[in-house]
Amino acid sequence: MAPAESLDYAGVTTGSGISGDFVHSRFVAAALSAALLGLGHGAEAAPRELQACYDANDAQDWDQAITLCGRAAQSGQLSDVDAARAYNDLGMAYNAKENYDQAIKSFDQAIKLRPDYSEAFYDRALTLDSKEAFAQAIADYSKAIALHPDDATAHYNRGSDRLLTGQYTEAIYDFEQAAQLNADYTELSSWNTGIAQYYLGRYPEAVTSIKRYLAVKPRFTYGGLWLYLAESAAGRDAKPNIIARFGGEDLGEWPGPIVSLYMGTATVDAVRAAAKQGDPDYLSDQACQASFYIGAWTLISGDKAGGLRDLNEAATTCPKSFFERGAAQVLLDR
Repeated sequence: MAPAESLDYAGVTTGSGISGDFVHSRFVAAALSAALLGLGHGAEAAPRELQACYDANDAQDWDQAITLCGRAAQSGQLSDVDAARAYNDLGMAYNAKENYDQAIKSFDQAIKLRPDYSEAFYDRALTLDSKEAFAQAIADYSKAIALHPDDATAHYNRGSDRLLTGQYTEAIYDFEQAAQLNADYTELSSWNTGIAQYYLGRYPEAVTSIKRYLAVKPRFTYGGLWLYLAESAAGRDAKPNIIARFGGEDLGEWPGPIVSLYMGTATVDAVRAAAKQGDPDYLSDQACQASFYIGAWTLISGDKAGGLRDLNEAATTCPKSFFERGAAQVLLDR
């Protein structure tokens, strides 16, 4: 499974229920599956006491997995290595049930029994990402990388967390490492590198990186919006490019109305009205995004007071995992 396909719109975990272009403005690191990592149990024969636990997890029968993995882990009949594996599978089941605190306790037990267990550090980091505890997740990804330096996914995920916590130069390093270790990360790393370069004020470089991703995903609307922002910040006329990319398309679905605003075919009021339409679960997300993109566009248009007002709204209302929150804060600070 190629990351670029699995992450078209991914939240912190797979199966988020969000589809289409909208999700790509969110944090995309941890959507990568264990299958991509090669984190399955492999050809190694599992002890009989663990097999039922593994089977339940593989079948995504999380309640049964919690019962069986917990029983195996606490049986006292396993070696430390196998007990650690049982605790790790227990943590994965709790994570799937969104019982994150209990999942972390299970991963803690796995690591206590086996301090060199890179998979447990990685899986605990994913759970910490779900709790938006990004600094702690970075520490766990770092431990996983120290134990398994050629783990491209751990590098990519750590880079994504660093991007969300203001460590932009370090994030770029991780994205470069991920792409070098696994070519499947080339385009995604370009996209995230472009965001980091924008945050750093390296606008011409951001244009180049975002264009590299758009060469693969030419109709990615968020990419078109960020390219517009980067080109404008680099002192270029960004309007012709966004018109050439999206002119004549149906832009009714979010974030299409923002694209229409940037093309000059919609008004700020129309974008605000569109943000209030659609799936009720995502209306707050759309509202925060509207504040950011309107604020950035208003600044470019020369209305500093209005732009700062909307950017402040985005910086305080967007989830921590949204690129728009970080970008709003960067522009406010700048």
